[in-house]
Amino acid sequence: MKKIGLTLLALMGVAFWALSQPFDNRDGRDDRNDRNDRNRQEFGQIPEQLQVERIAFYTNLIGLTPEESQKFWPLHEEFNRKKGELYDEQRKLKAQFSNGGNLSEKEAEALMNRYAATLKRDADLSLYYHQQFMKVLPPAKVMKIYIAEDMFKNSLLERIRNQRGSSGGQQYNPWAPWQGGNYYQRGR
Repeated sequence: MKKIGLTLLALMGVAFWALSQPFDNRDGRDDRNDRNDRNRQEFGQIPEQLQVERIAFYTNLIGLTPEESQKFWPLHEEFNRKKGELYDEQRKLKAQFSNGGNLSEKEAEALMNRYAATLKRDADLSLYYHQQFMKVLPPAKVMKIYIAEDMFKNSLLERIRNQRGSSGGQQYNPWAPWQGGNYYQRGR
């Protein structure tokens, strides 16, 4: 009787463990990717600590006054949110293409046209917000925004490279498909 009780307990433990693990969804992605998508719902939504660093970095580099900051940051966050929506749409279209393998020429062309339309919307969005930034900041500070964005992204990439380099693990190279997985499904 004791053996049966222990066996049942072990089976229940294994069952609970199995249920807690991510499982493949119908689209072939596991729940961890879905959680990453939810966590990264918007491109412009970044962790709070990083947000604080970014605001300080931009404010110092651009030289924003408190009044300018009050007008600029809501616009910039709105811009990032909308850019994130476009980025997600582009990533999904690329994933459809890379997963589609057997698309007809007509289907591939329709997908490509939808992707090109997102590129145009992205350019239009950038131009619109450039004009909005010009309404709240002098031209020299608007140009410094673009410089600050590049500098901040580069500093983050460098930080990531340094962290990965110190961990000793193999880095994922999107140009090396033999490492497995679909580039667009990896959440990049």
